[in-house]
Amino acid sequence: MKSLALEHLPVIASAPSGVKKLRELILQLAVMGKLVPQDPNDEPASKLLKRLKAHKQKLLNDGLVRKEKLDEDTSIGLSLECLPRSWGHARVGDILAVSRGASPRPKGDPRYFSTVRTPYHWVKISDLRKHGSGGLLLDTDEFLTEEGSKHSVLAAKGTLVITNSATVGVPIQMGIDGYIHDGFLSFPFFPLRDLDKQFFLLALQALTPHLLGEARGLAQLNMNSGIMRRAVIPLPPLAEQHRIVAKVDELMALCDKLEAQQNGSEAAHSLLLKTLLDTLTQSQDADDFAASWARIKENFHTLFTTEESVDILKQTLLQLAVMGAFDSNRSDWTFEKASSLCTKVQSGKTPKEGFTDTPGVPFLKVYNIVRQELDFEYRPQFIPTALHKGQMNNSCVFPGDVLMNIVGPPLGKVAIVPNTYPEWNINQALTAFRPSARCTSKWLYLCLCSGLTIRGIYTRGTAGQDNISLTQCREMIISLPPLAEQHRIVAKVDELMDLCDKLKADIKASVRLQEHVSSVMLQAAVGGESEPASDSRKQGVLSRA
Repeated sequence: MKSLALEHLPVIASAPSGVKKLRELILQLAVMGKLVPQDPNDEPASKLLKRLKAHKQKLLNDGLVRKEKLDEDTSIGLSLECLPRSWGHARVGDILAVSRGASPRPKGDPRYFSTVRTPYHWVKISDLRKHGSGGLLLDTDEFLTEEGSKHSVLAAKGTLVITNSATVGVPIQMGIDGYIHDGFLSFPFFPLRDLDKQFFLLALQALTPHLLGEARGLAQLNMNSGIMRRAVIPLPPLAEQHRIVAKVDELMALCDKLEAQQNGSEAAHSLLLKTLLDTLTQSQDADDFAASWARIKENFHTLFTTEESVDILKQTLLQLAVMGAFDSNRSDWTFEKASSLCTKVQSGKTPKEGFTDTPGVPFLKVYNIVRQELDFEYRPQFIPTALHKGQMNNSCVFPGDVLMNIVGPPLGKVAIVPNTYPEWNINQALTAFRPSARCTSKWLYLCLCSGLTIRGIYTRGTAGQDNISLTQCREMIISLPPLAEQHRIVAKVDELMDLCDKLKADIKASVRLQEHVSSVMLQAAVGGESEPASDSRKQGVLSRA
């Protein structure tokens, strides 16, 4: 790999998706002849190419494969202008046999598909994960009858196959004789003496974006055999193919290590962040709190380096606010049930008569709460005014009411009803909390957003849902400072949330800069000087004609 990329691996790898980009870079350099030096003693690829084409012609002459028409101007591939002089290139269809699988029809017909194990393995994409080991497919879950095998395509032991639809480009080598459906392409009669199978796979991986560009033009994503035959692959000398494969294996192992280090670092960072923030919310007294905050302040720029970490900080600040951490005198605080603090705690329902197409009373659902705010522009629904005042009167809500979803996951979505409309209505997945004169809407909102009110509540549900009952909502304990203190703490929280948002914006800007630097370095690694190409290769980029 070019020295610039090697020297700055940590910078490139630490960028978002950095390791993924490194893997892509390694493949690019591999098929451009920039990963390992050329050896003048290697047999030139021109001789290799002659033998490969002669191999394909012999298969045709012997009737082992059918002749497929390949127009000269229908190639797909990478730029070949800067390949080393000792390299060649060829369309896959000119040097290899490509076979597409086939499926017996109809699916499940007992004439073709067996309910017991037979010698006729039926290969599915799921088998590649379940029964693949060391790049070999060793078994299948399903089998064909002898008659079914006649309606499919045999991929003999040792054959390279690759997925060509849905999950595209996953390769595996057959460790058994198996029959493939039309979601696979196979490469029978592979010329191992002149083409390294692993290098061929590397070339295909590098080509995949170009091949998918062709496939996306079809009704269904499908890298069919025609597209594969038109793919142009670079061909280094055979000895260099082997060296490239070895170098790629070495560098991919390095990427694995970088990825493992990153994952371990992220896990350690999350644990450290949680542990330190928990010391704040679990502080026993003011001195304990001050000591905990000092530890966090000391490591602030190490702890809060991602948007997710800032979101955790915001949640902790909310919890501290409603726990009284921002008030030096908590002796006049009380803790009350929501039913006694609010003039109304009521969940909604869905009207039997349905909805109106013309504006009436806005009807709210859980999806209308986005990032702890009400968003009624998304899929707005209305109910008739008569229905709102009649059957749905009990679930009527007003500006200033605080809503929380009681069906999840996730639970704890909260919003204050705005004054966009004078009256609203809600469905059964929402509960409205109407604060009394002793509690402001914003204070109640903070308490519900903190998550402390639902912590420890037993949630009941079926089919993966979590549910909080209306009774549980009314039993929630709300912390209550004096009104003046509520206003002061809310203002302080708003100020802290603004600072957190600015911190997130700075992190986003830093990430964008990091991505830019990484991209420049990767581009420099790919676009550096290389051995000039021969004039015959300077006829432009081989791409879709």
